[in-house]
Amino acid sequence: MKLKIKFYKTYLRLGICNLLRYAVYKVKLSFFLSKLRRLKSNIISGVFFYSTDDLSPTKFTDNSLPSWNNEVTLFSHHKFSIENDIPDWHKNYFYNRRAKGVHKNWWEIDDFDESFKDIKTIWELSRFQWLITFAQHASHGDIEYIKKINAWLNDWCHKNPPFKGHNWKCGQEASFRVINIIISLYILNQEKKASITSTQFIEMHLERINSSIEYALAQDNNHGTSEAAALYI
Repeated sequence: MKLKIKFYKTYLRLGICNLLRYAVYKVKLSFFLSKLRRLKSNIISGVFFYSTDDLSPTKFTDNSLPSWNNEVTLFSHHKFSIENDIPDWHKNYFYNRRAKGVHKNWWEIDDFDESFKDIKTIWELSRFQWLITFAQHASHGDIEYIKKINAWLNDWCHKNPPFKGHNWKCGQEASFRVINIIISLYILNQEKKASITSTQFIEMHLERINSSIEYALAQDNNHGTSEAAALYI
């Protein structure tokens, strides 16, 4: 009974407009003709970031940058070792469990799958905080990190086919990737001459974000602001 009361209070606090937005989103998701279920794109691969001679350590100078060599740092604190220098994008490293159904359509995946515990532990690596660190290393003159950026991004794209799997489920998660890849382009002085591959990657993510923007707004929280920020940037 207490739980039901909490639900009703939550509904009241969201307000009629947000409840209507959510209802529209759920109705759209129920029909095959909805754009939500018809998003399509080819797997993107190629050169995301150029290796050039004009990289300059004039921006974001920081000698304490983590290397991310053979390990990953999750939630800015927890370190885990990885094999082959590229992480498993579908693994919960805290419980050593891997998500199932990674090739399902994003809208078919359950938010609360007990097989891998908290979905945020799957999402964390795909938020691309590491990309900014790699770009900072490269801007300091370590061009090997350009190769590492391209290797990791190509691997991510092949292991996360467009609009399939857990890492496509949330528009806000797609927004984090958009924002971080654009910040990295800026760090490396490539924001005005972005590669075709990077541009295609960003455009594909904007399609995903825009397809469910009413759901982001209906939550009346940081989803609306972060997804709007990604679309605007």
